[in-house]
Amino acid sequence: MDGKKHLFDFGFDHALVGVFAALKSEKSIKVAFLYTLAVVVLGFVLSISATEWALLILALGLIFATEYLNTAVEYAVDLSTDDILVKELDRNPILENAKLAKDIGAASALIATCVVGIITLIIFVPKFLEFL
Repeated sequence: MDGKKHLFDFGFDHALVGVFAALKSEKSIKVAFLYTLAVVVLGFVLSISATEWALLILALGLIFATEYLNTAVEYAVDLSTDDILVKELDRNPILENAKLAKDIGAASALIATCVVGIITLIIFVPKFLEFL
């Protein structure tokens, strides 16, 4: 090495591996990606304002951040427990907590998705109504 910090010395290489690995393997992230493409195309077609773009970018970022964090929680829980079987939950509080961790992670992704859906409707419904 020449002693200088390079772009990938800061962990960006690990982040990019994570981005593409999750995009390849996680259905919810694929759906979020397709939703993002549709929203971006609609945004250009309907000529949304700079403020509306800023809100959509923040909202879409929220979806991706929560989906990736939820995926990380799921993988971490899976590392520390075997498959969580419903019949074992009553006897094993550790598995019950593992299931709860996954459920709460999924809830965060659901909340973010609902917020983004509302923001998308607030921005695009008036634009569609102008065509009627």
